[in-house]
Amino acid sequence: MQILLQVNTPNLEKSIAFYNQIGFQYKELYEKHFVSDGKNVIYINEAKTARAGIVFNGANMQLIDAITSKYAHTNANRETILADPSGTFIYLVQDEFQIPEFVNKNSLLGNAAGVSLEMVDVELGMKLYTNLGFSKTQGDLTNGWVLLQHFTGFGLSIMAPNACPHIFHNPSLTYFNGKEGNEIVIANLRESNISFAEEITAFNKEGKVDNVILTDPAGFGFFVFND
Repeated sequence: MQILLQVNTPNLEKSIAFYNQIGFQYKELYEKHFVSDGKNVIYINEAKTARAGIVFNGANMQLIDAITSKYAHTNANRETILADPSGTFIYLVQDEFQIPEFVNKNSLLGNAAGVSLEMVDVELGMKLYTNLGFSKTQGDLTNGWVLLQHFTGFGLSIMAPNACPHIFHNPSLTYFNGKEGNEIVIANLRESNISFAEEITAFNKEGKVDNVILTDPAGFGFFVFND
């Protein structure tokens, strides 16, 4: 089983162009479209019914039975679909599809640090993802933030409401580059004429832009932070 992200698209060519612009690698395999930052793989799903979410590619029935409830939906493609407390769709795909191999090369966004989700009920979200094979590695529910990691290496950060003073798209990929490193990353993004969804000054005492957020053509988010 492999975990990857799914994004939808209003226009495939525009989505591919966006990911090429931020330095992602693009590959097509069996009429499916994939991009990668060298660590995370994103499946660009052209279907108009597709939604941004997390795909468990090759999920077995034992996993599906462990979390399936009356709120889950199984479609004609033998995908079991449910949603976490953030509204992010989770796709449990029984008929595993092939994913191309990508070289280990960073994008213009820097160091990938997993997926971020903002939830009203952090405890419920943690229980759901624990049932899906994740375990807590950092954080505390009392502080409204936990870091979970799957045994495949896929990481999730779950935040409680009002913890983040900036726009938030569920789900979003997060990149942590350190203070000096993020300054360089932001400068390179500006030089490449990449638009920002938000330039963040909330964490800087001098009111400088030290963190930025990007979105792809369908609104999938990317946090480029100096943590």
